Amino acid sequence: MVYLTFDDGPSPTGTLAMLAVLQRHHAKATFFVIGETAAAYPNLVREEIAAGESVGGHTWTHPHLRTLSRAAVTAQLADTRDLIRSLGAPARCFRPPYGETDSTVSSVARSLHVHQYLWTTESKDWTGAPANVDLTKALAGLQPGAIIVFHDWVPQTQQVVDQFLTIAARRGYIAAALPC
Repeated sequence: MVYLTFDDGPSPTGTLAMLAVLQRHHAKATFFVIGETAAAYPNLVREEIAAGESVGGHTWTHPHLRTLSRAAVTAQLADTRDLIRSLGAPARCFRPPYGETDSTVSSVARSLHVHQYLWTTESKDWTGAPANVDLTKALAGLQPGAIIVFHDWVPQTQQVVDQFLTIAARRGYIAAALPC
C-alpha cells in the first residue's frame, strides 16, 4: 500500500485531470484542500468525494501555523473541517502547511478530532523541476505505507502521477486513500 496525497487544492486547472488519472489506474488518494479555495470551488471538492477519494483540511488560508495563537489555529482547522463536512466528507484529518507543527497545533487537532498527517516523501513538484526529477523523487520514497505529497495544480504532476502509478503497480503497490 502507498498513499498519494495532493496539497493546496482544489485546482480549477488540475483537480479533474488528476481524478481522471487516478480513475484510469483504479487508484485512490487523499486531497488536502485549502478552505478558502474549497469555498471558491465547492463542486471540485464534491467531485473528489464522488470519486471515492479522501478529503482533509489544509487550513483555511495556508498560514505558518506555529506563528499563530491557539485561537487562530483552531479557526484555521475548524473552519476548513466544517466546510469539508458541509460538502459531504467526514473531514477527520488535516495536513499542516509546510509540514510545520508543534504541540499547540497537535493539541488543537486532537480537540477537533482530526488526525494530523505529514508525509514520508515529498515530490517537490511545486519547484518547477523537470517532470522526470519529480518522478525520481517520488519513486525514491516508494515503500510500504509511504505517504507521498504532490500538488494537483502543478501542470506536469498529472503526467508524473500517471507514470508513478504505472511503475508502482508493476512493483506490486496499490494506491489507497488515507482514512480521513
